[in-house]
Amino acid sequence: MPFCGQCGVKLGDDLNFCPSCGAKVVKIDSSSRENSRQVLAEKPIRQTSRQNIQPQRQVAFGCSCHPNFPAVVRCGNCGIGMCKNCEEEAFFRSDNGTGQAICDRCSLKMAEANVKYDEKWLRKSRFKLIFGIFFIILGAIPLVYMITIRKRDLNSIFDLIIFWAVGCAILSVGNRSKDSSVKSQVYDAIYDYNHPIMSMIIEVLIKACFAPIYMLYEIITHFRARKEYKSDLKMLHTIQAKLMLMNAAKVSEK
Repeated sequence: MPFCGQCGVKLGDDLNFCPSCGAKVVKIDSSSRENSRQVLAEKPIRQTSRQNIQPQRQVAFGCSCHPNFPAVVRCGNCGIGMCKNCEEEAFFRSDNGTGQAICDRCSLKMAEANVKYDEKWLRKSRFKLIFGIFFIILGAIPLVYMITIRKRDLNSIFDLIIFWAVGCAILSVGNRSKDSSVKSQVYDAIYDYNHPIMSMIIEVLIKACFAPIYMLYEIITHFRARKEYKSDLKMLHTIQAKLMLMNAAKVSEK
């Protein structure tokens, strides 16, 4: 039986136009219609542009020290992946210990830099203490002389001021800078610029009057720095041992 070539409706033999769609009848045999359906079925369906769009997947990365564990953060210095365990046991953190965790390799470099700085500072501090205490002891000799004779001697007072001022000046060379506000720094700079001689005299007198106290303060600072140096050295050895164990574990896995 013939069919409409436009809509496929069955047609009578005597119709010239399709009663369904009104198209001119093109009589197609049933066998040719089945062949056309088979060809269309075998033809691949073309995807639309909307179907081609794939959602972006977040690429996961592993920890640099523990490749079998996923990384949760990146190192605050070099940016490599760190797992949760490495992040919690980090030796250093950015922003003065309050920021992002630092990986063990970067921590090793920081620990080495701290140890070198402490060794250099302690070496200088040791020489400063030797010469500074020497001059302060020389200044104490005129003081003991005035106390024993129970009489004020201008020459002895002058010697006392000179020796103690020199000793405090030696002790204050190369001290670790302390943070101060910008406002106080500006005021100090203005005063030193406007009154250079008076500023120097005041500084010498203050150091000369409190030389023994200043000497005691520098001794305490030296031993605190030595304790900090031992702590940094212990941390350095701990990081080195940890990295050695990790490298040995990676070699054994291979």
